Amino acid sequence: MSKHNILSTREAVQYNPNPEILRYILGDKKFDDTVLRGLKVLDWGCGRGRMVAYLLKEGIDAYGVDVDYETIKNSRIYFSEAGLDSDKYLHVMRSENQTNFPDGFFDVIISDNVLEHIPDLNTAMTEIMRITKQGGYGFHLFPSRYTLREGHLFMPIIHWLPKNNIRHAAIRLFTALGVEPRWPELKGKTSREKAQIYFDYSCSKTFYRHPRRIIEICARAGMQARLVAIDHPRMKRFEKFWGTDHSLLRRFANYMVSELKTMELYVERQKIPDGKED
Repeated sequence: MSKHNILSTREAVQYNPNPEILRYILGDKKFDDTVLRGLKVLDWGCGRGRMVAYLLKEGIDAYGVDVDYETIKNSRIYFSEAGLDSDKYLHVMRSENQTNFPDGFFDVIISDNVLEHIPDLNTAMTEIMRITKQGGYGFHLFPSRYTLREGHLFMPIIHWLPKNNIRHAAIRLFTALGVEPRWPELKGKTSREKAQIYFDYSCSKTFYRHPRRIIEICARAGMQARLVAIDHPRMKRFEKFWGTDHSLLRRFANYMVSELKTMELYVERQKIPDGKED
C-alpha cells in the first residue's frame, strides 16, 4: 500500500515487519522480557507508523519520526482506533535530519529502506548518534548499489547509471516498455511525463553509496559501524568458511553480499567509562 493512503486496521493487522530488523530488537535472546519492556526504540523514517504500532503492541516503548507530515497524518485514524496516541509516538522532524528528542533518549534506532533517500547522511548520522544513549545501537537496512533492479522504480540497473541524460534515456525506454512502478498519482500521465517524474525522483530522492563511505560517515559521527549481511540466519550454514570476525575472507564476503543484495548496517555508540566526559 502507498504511504499516501490512510492506514487501515486491516493493513496494520496484516503488516509483517522485516524479520531482520525484528531480529536486532527482539531476537537472539539479546534481551529478556523485563529489559524489552523498558527498551526505547525509534523508527527513523517511520512513514505511517506501522512498525511503531507493531512494537507498541509487543510492549516496547516505540516511537517514529519522519520528514513527511502528511504521511504521519495518515496513521491517526488507525492509532486512535487501536487506543494509541499518535501525537506521543509519531513525530515530524523539526528540520531535515533534526529531531526534538533529548540527547541519549533511545536504546535502539532502526530504519527500513530510508538511508538511501537521505542526501546529507553526515547530518543524519550525527543526529542519530546524539539521540542514541551510550552503549545503544542501531540497525539500518537499505538497498545496495549493485542490485540488478532498482528497488523504487523497479527498473533494471538504472541506479548504476550516472544522473544525466544516459539515465534519463534508460528510464524513458523502460517506461515505454511498461517497466515502471505505476504510482497511482501518475494515472493519466503520458509515458514521457511519467519518465521525467521517475528521472527527477531517482536523481533527487535516491543516493546509493559505497559501503566504505557509509562506515566512514558513521565513524565521523561518533558511531562504530559494520556490515552484518552474512550474519543472516540463512547464511549460518557457511559460517565455518568465514573464519574469525576480523578475517579478510569474512570482510570480503560481507562486502559482496551487501553490494549485491541488501545493505545491513549495524551501528553502535560506545559507552564512555565513568569519570570521562562524553
